[in-house]
Amino acid sequence: MITMSTYTVYEYMKSKFPELAAFMKNGNVDKKAQKSIGVFLGSDTRSNGNLAIGGIDCTSVRMLPININMRWTDNQKSCDDEAIGIYNALLLEKSNFTFNDVKIACIQLLDGCPVSLGRDDKNICEVTIRANFYYYI
Repeated sequence: MITMSTYTVYEYMKSKFPELAAFMKNGNVDKKAQKSIGVFLGSDTRSNGNLAIGGIDCTSVRMLPININMRWTDNQKSCDDEAIGIYNALLLEKSNFTFNDVKIACIQLLDGCPVSLGRDDKNICEVTIRANFYYYI
């Protein structure tokens, strides 16, 4: 059985966006940096119903909920442009591709666009992209 983790998604994101790899973190966002992208496990409520009736032996696809949180300068347009670029690349990703021995069935984006989280106390723009990564086990 194959299990996917946030680290797998983090590594996938670094390979998909090599120009942004230096800003990416797994499980955290650098609050001191002007530019930082964190890959996090999403809310547990999205993972309900992950097993088919009959249990793991009857399940072929599982889902990993992911939040991609970004802090991207104090310029809203720059932040939006970078987030939309990531969002669109994930939206257009082909189905049934393999990354690091994990066959990913599809990436489901949960919102119609990146969601603004406002600005932090240092006036840095923050956004999130919520996605479900479906993968074969």
